[in-house]
Amino acid sequence: MTSDEANAAADECSRSEGVDAVMWMYYTVRENPTNADTSQAMVACLIRAGVVPSTLTVEDLKAGKDLEQATVSRQEYFTAYNSCDADPEHAYAG
Repeated sequence: MTSDEANAAADECSRSEGVDAVMWMYYTVRENPTNADTSQAMVACLIRAGVVPSTLTVEDLKAGKDLEQATVSRQEYFTAYNSCDADPEHAYAG
């Protein structure tokens, strides 16, 4: 078995057995143990990053309308989104 085949098998196993979901839950709880709604901080971060207009609202974000309002390429948007998602209070600050 090649390394690519082994990685593909491991990835499929993680998906099919729920490991990916458990890992997502672990990191979500670890990053936000009080389960605070970070939507407002996320919107502010995306605006600070300059990837959406200042008119983006929490409702837009929750409805999945943030990407359609992006003012940059999908790749640039998702790079900023991932940075904001990891640390919405501090990403792109100052």
